[in-house]
Amino acid sequence: MQTAFIYQDFPCYQLQYNVSPTLKQPLQKLFDQLSNDTQEVLLSAKPLEAVSTHLLAQVFELRIKALKWLASQENFDYMQQLAAIVPTIEKLKTTPTLNVLSENLLFALRCHQRVMESIMQTTNLQPEAFGLLFAELPDQSYFDFLATLAIEISDDKEMQETVDWLNASLSIEWVMIAASIIHTKSLLIAEEILNDLAFLAADSAQNYFALAVNLGLVKTRTTTLIKTNFSFDNDSITEQKHLANLGLDDFAKFFSYQ
Repeated sequence: MQTAFIYQDFPCYQLQYNVSPTLKQPLQKLFDQLSNDTQEVLLSAKPLEAVSTHLLAQVFELRIKALKWLASQENFDYMQQLAAIVPTIEKLKTTPTLNVLSENLLFALRCHQRVMESIMQTTNLQPEAFGLLFAELPDQSYFDFLATLAIEISDDKEMQETVDWLNASLSIEWVMIAASIIHTKSLLIAEEILNDLAFLAADSAQNYFALAVNLGLVKTRTTTLIKTNFSFDNDSITEQKHLANLGLDDFAKFFSYQ
């Protein structure tokens, strides 16, 4: 399981806010390709029931290289990198059509925060250790990584849940990238596609958190978690109301135990 959780971050989305000209050529090429393919999907106006395996594989490959690149930067701080995502998502609200989508992405970030804090607490892993872990990640494709998991995890149910957990995080990051492209390029996207993106963000976040619980990475009724630099406007009551509005009543009740 340690192999899988190291890959749980959103570095592809962060690349566009890390002075693009400083990116290495191969990394920039991968990011541009993912952006172009994403824009093509958005403008196709085809229903988005799920992120295609092709796009998930692209996000995964870029994620590995991005994690290694970010970790190589001077004074890299994992928690600060995660916290820096929040205001960029908040900024999406300046595009009125992205308001619901941005709220759902903030919800996804809260889910991610809770999972990573729980993992750090359980494993006694300190934030500064992530830089070393990221630097040692092997360059491998999405499908090679799945093959590695199949060898490491003998239980079929645990294996499938681990893959689904990874895919949920990749889907969240892809939606982040899609939302950013819509915002920065002022794309006119069909309302149905925007609704699909908003649903995909919330649904992937719910699955991400629920699978983390199933895999034993998050305990119910936990007490103290590691303090981070994350700052959200919503308090617990508002968040529970927000989850209920998304149709996640049971999930909202679960969060109230945290």
